[in-house]
Amino acid sequence: MKEFSLDIKKGEICTILGPSGCGKSTLIDLIANRIKPQKGYIEYANEIINYNQIGIIFQKHTLFPWMTVYKNIDFSLKMREKNQDKRKKIINEWLNKFDLYNIEKKYPFELSGGMYARVTLLRTLLLNHKVILVDEAFGALDFATKNKVLKQFKDTIKENNITAIIVTHSIEEAAEISDRIIIMSNIPMKIIYDCNNNEYNINKIKQMIKKK
Repeated sequence: MKEFSLDIKKGEICTILGPSGCGKSTLIDLIANRIKPQKGYIEYANEIINYNQIGIIFQKHTLFPWMTVYKNIDFSLKMREKNQDKRKKIINEWLNKFDLYNIEKKYPFELSGGMYARVTLLRTLLLNHKVILVDEAFGALDFATKNKVLKQFKDTIKENNITAIIVTHSIEEAAEISDRIIIMSNIPMKIIYDCNNNEYNINKIKQMIKKK
């Protein structure tokens, strides 16, 4: 990655597409401070970003297998809310919001793929991060479940004015959820296509990715 610059608006859902190995996940790691940039900087609202403001949803979901659903969510929520009764109320509200009724006592291995993904998703979203990074988190879901999860994700992002940056290989997923789609070239990574949600054409995007 060399001489790369990208501006994303507050509250925007921006999806990054590109060939394998071009640096999409590296970009996510840089924003998340998992990799230190050798040069340059990352800002949020014209200030150097506070990494506590960033939530990450990984390609491999990360629920603790020895904890129930409730305890997995509560473990994260303690960072935001110290009062146990308030945490319980928040958790119940979010479980209902994501159609996850009566599963709080289940362990991760007892959940379907869709339930697992939604628990991971809500666990990150309820922490009130200003920026959410998503790295191939929805790829393993079946079509119907993915559409439901994508809608829940998008609705929550918009309701809370969160900025979301998504890396995916799915053009259809990008078109479904994004305000903006960016296509990267192969190494050295650079932007070759940048369009908002009323401009992108799926066939054109497929052709551009195929060429690169």
